[in-house]
Amino acid sequence: MNTPVQIAGLVLMMLVSGSVVAQKEAYPTKPIRLIVPFAPGGGTDTLARYFSQKLTDSLGQQVVIDNRGGAGGLIGTAIGVRARPDGYTLVMISAGYPMYPALYPLDYNPLTDISPITPVGTSPSLVTVHSALPVKNIKELIAYAKSNPGKLNYGSSGQGGNTHLTTELFNYMTGVTMTHIPFRAQTLAIADLISGRIHVMFGSMLSMRPQIMAGKLRGLAVTTAKRSQAVPELPTVAESGVPGYEAASWYGILGPAGIPKPIVNRLNGELKRIVSQPDFAERLSHEGIEPLYATPEGFATSLKTDIAKWSKVVKAAKITVE
Repeated sequence: MNTPVQIAGLVLMMLVSGSVVAQKEAYPTKPIRLIVPFAPGGGTDTLARYFSQKLTDSLGQQVVIDNRGGAGGLIGTAIGVRARPDGYTLVMISAGYPMYPALYPLDYNPLTDISPITPVGTSPSLVTVHSALPVKNIKELIAYAKSNPGKLNYGSSGQGGNTHLTTELFNYMTGVTMTHIPFRAQTLAIADLISGRIHVMFGSMLSMRPQIMAGKLRGLAVTTAKRSQAVPELPTVAESGVPGYEAASWYGILGPAGIPKPIVNRLNGELKRIVSQPDFAERLSHEGIEPLYATPEGFATSLKTDIAKWSKVVKAAKITVE
């Protein structure tokens, strides 16, 4: 038979347990901040705003975009990683995230100081050349580069950026040498590619596809592991003679380490439901993006793989940034 003290203890335990369960079930009880580590208007910001509205509808709390641009995404990402791990601060990252460790002295661990949620979208870069360059596919580009050493140059949106490393991965895997010409913005590089001042560019789908369709540039291939629904006529680099080549422009959501597992699972589940909606996939297709999903564990594994891959590329190409 329980004594009054024991009964009181049991009641207290039940109340505490019930309170914890209620807190877990109640999430979220206030607005959620989604940090975009880039200025408004870019691809990451555009996608984040799509998701913020969908998450607002599904979670019943406002998901507020907080643009924290600067240093190629480093500043905003660091703010998100250092935030309180309560599920109310998340970060929209892009394919540059696993490149950071090889390029910059980070004050956080990009694998252990985060709570991966899920990737949400992926898009290929397009291997594109000036229309006068006498190559019509990847094999011809490789052959031309090797038979004309030092003659080809390629543009990027900046030293150490996604377009730079994506091209250097191609150089590394094929043994060709093309001279890097960095620009302050991708639009400036595209203008010089159209004019013929540079010869090659591994540019974003959103920026390059209109130029190809207008006949101003020639598309050779996509950089993803499979063909893109947006340009199904273009083969992948891998199927064009460079087995294993893959360099996607992807986007994902994470938070600081220590977010309670039930909250991580809730967010992952909501995002899985969102990316599986046909209307959402159709909306993303206008940006040349295809929905993407993984479990938190799967996302963590892919980040680890990408960090190792890009570290090799940076080392092989001897890339440094200020």
